[in-house]
Amino acid sequence: MVKHSIMWFVFQVVKRTHFYFRRTFSS
Repeated sequence: MVKHSIMWFVFQVVKRTHFYFRRTFSS
């Protein structure tokens, strides 16, 4: 259960980072 939570957290962080990264390069 703890491992799942960590994976979910990492997934959210990566997704958010990718979003900002893409937005920065888009403009």
